[in-house]
Amino acid sequence: MDKSEIRIMVLDDEEGIVFFVKNLLIRKGYGQVFATTNPMEALEHYRKEKSDICILDVFLGSAHEIDGLKVLAEVKKINPQAVCLMVSRMEEEAIVEKAKDLGAEKYCFKPIELKNFIETLNSCVDKVLTLKRAV
Repeated sequence: MDKSEIRIMVLDDEEGIVFFVKNLLIRKGYGQVFATTNPMEALEHYRKEKSDICILDVFLGSAHEIDGLKVLAEVKKINPQAVCLMVSRMEEEAIVEKAKDLGAEKYCFKPIELKNFIETLNSCVDKVLTLKRAV
């Protein structure tokens, strides 16, 4: 399996970040990238496609009924082995711990530092490849 076969889902309430991350992933060779600002659309997509990696913003703004932590919890109910990377402006230890308790593998802070984000994503990719080899 190579990068072009890894399915990635991106959820963030900021359209600019969704656009930036999706285009970055495509430029890095990831061929199957779904990106949205709508958490319900993200969950619907995940139920159908079972993305290998989910990049989820923790706080999705007041316009949405659910936040990224609830999306994370639902994704993990659907697939406990889902590899999830949380992203947030909030550096509160309690939020980071809750995300980890819900099953997030990694956590990045905004503003996104490109080098750190790519390293973190590569770690998630390694985990996906390890899981796929074990099957």
